[in-house]
Amino acid sequence: MTETTTTGPNSSTPKGSDASSRVRFVWTSDRVGTIRLLTEDPRLDLLKITLERTPWPQGTARKAFEAESTFVNETMTLESAEGPLSVILSGTPVKGEGGTFEGFRGFGT
Repeated sequence: MTETTTTGPNSSTPKGSDASSRVRFVWTSDRVGTIRLLTEDPRLDLLKITLERTPWPQGTARKAFEAESTFVNETMTLESAEGPLSVILSGTPVKGEGGTFEGFRGFGT
């Protein structure tokens, strides 16, 4: 089972991570929280597989999803086949016709 944890909205780069080596990416989710990476980069292959199998994170990001509100700098640790992956996500809700909630779009490192 994939385990996801988050920390506060003002999180810094996770320990052991070199900020200069982090890869930026764009992501989207549907209204039920299925996450997809939109950035095509072979360095993101493991993250793509792991993130797309991960339920929407708990914590502040989950509260933002349920409230359909923006969140910034949410640190998540994803358990992958090759060990833990740390990502930082920010996202904003996407609204469709008539203001209906369609999901989120955001970026991460």
